[in-house]
Amino acid sequence: MTKFPDEVLFRIFESACAKQRNSAQALNTVSKRFHEISTTLLYHTIDNAGYQHIRQLVLNLVRIPFHRRCIRNLCISDSRDLGPPNYAPPTPTPTAELKDIIQLVVWAAPTVETLAVCMFRTISNSRVTDMLFLQLFPCLVELSILAPYSCPPYAGNFPHLQYLHLSRNIWKYGYHMATDVVSSGSLAKCFPSLTHLYMSGLSGLDSPLSFVTELFPGTDDDGHNHAKASPELPGNMQVFAMRPILSEFSSREVHTSGLRSKVDGLAAQDRLRTIELYLLPNNDVFAEDIWRDWRDRLQGGIGCWELADENHIM
Repeated sequence: MTKFPDEVLFRIFESACAKQRNSAQALNTVSKRFHEISTTLLYHTIDNAGYQHIRQLVLNLVRIPFHRRCIRNLCISDSRDLGPPNYAPPTPTPTAELKDIIQLVVWAAPTVETLAVCMFRTISNSRVTDMLFLQLFPCLVELSILAPYSCPPYAGNFPHLQYLHLSRNIWKYGYHMATDVVSSGSLAKCFPSLTHLYMSGLSGLDSPLSFVTELFPGTDDDGHNHAKASPELPGNMQVFAMRPILSEFSSREVHTSGLRSKVDGLAAQDRLRTIELYLLPNNDVFAEDIWRDWRDRLQGGIGCWELADENHIM
C-alpha cells in the first residue's frame, strides 16, 4: 500500500468517503502515509441525511480548521426518508436544526464542486434554498435542488456552474408554485457557464399545459411567443431537459399531447435551435432519485443526464 503514488491513495480514500464514513476512518490506520493523506480528505465527500447525522457532523467540523475541511462533494437532506414526501401540515422546525443545515452549506461553499440539497420540511426548505442562492460558490460545477426555490437574486455567485437540476418547486400542503427562473432571464445572469438544465416536477394543478406556461409564460398553445419577449438563456446552453408530472385533473393523453405540441413550438424558435430539448416521460422526482444521480456522477456515471434519443425534440 505504501508503494502506491499519492494520486492512487487519494482516489482510494475518495471512493471510501463516498461509500461509507466508517470505511474512510478505517483507512487512517493502514499506514502513517495514508493517515497523512487522509487527514485533509476525511470530509472531502459528505453524504448526510437526517438531523441527528447533521448535528454530529457540525460538531466534528467546528473543531477542524477551515483549510482542513475541504468539502468537495455534499449531499444533504433534512429527512432520512428518501421516498415521496408527506404532504401533511408541517410542524415547526427547531431553530438549531435550521442553523446546523445552513452552517454546513456555508462551510462547504468555498470548496464544494457537487452539491445536492433535498429539503422536505416546508417550513425550513425555502429558508435553506434562499440562503443557498445568497452564497458565493466559486468552485461549484453541479447543483441539484429538490425544494421550493425562487430566482437567484445576485449574479456572479455561481461562475462555474455547468449542470443544474431544479425539481419539485412545491410549497405547503403539496401545492406547486409557479416559477419564473427561466422567463425572468435569471439563468443567464446567475449561471453564465450553464450548459445542462434539467427541470422536473413543475406541473401545476390547474392546467395540463402549465408546466411550459410557467417556463415560457408568453407562449400560446403552439409555443409561439406573443405577450412577452423570449427570455435570455445562457450562451453556453447545450441541453434543456424537462420532466413534467401529471395534473390530477387531467388525463395522461391530454396532458402529453398538449405539452408535446407546446414544446415542439418552442423548439422551432431560432434562439433554441442550438439547444438540445428533451421532453421526458411524465414522472415525479424524489430525494432518492437526486441522491442516486449524485452518487452515480461521483463514480463517473451520467446520472440523470442519460437522456434517451426518443425523447429528443428536433
